[in-house]
Amino acid sequence: MPVTDKKLDKASRVIHALDQPRVIFGLLITTIIIQAANNSINPIISLFIKELIHGGHGVTLVAGIVWHFDHGGGTTVRSVR
Repeated sequence: MPVTDKKLDKASRVIHALDQPRVIFGLLITTIIIQAANNSINPIISLFIKELIHGGHGVTLVAGIVWHFDHGGGTTVRSVR
């Protein structure tokens, strides 16, 4: 089956079709700020854990566990209790 080209609506037309565009843009900006803060902290986690673990073994594993709990993995553990 051949794929047909479909023209997309212009962005301004989509924005004008929204009921509350200010709310959508506010959510977008808030999400960008949260993601920027989260992505700037994640590389530091490994360095911090390396300082805490004096032997230096298992830093990657512990950093992965911390990252997992930071990204919502802890909610599944807390709900089991």
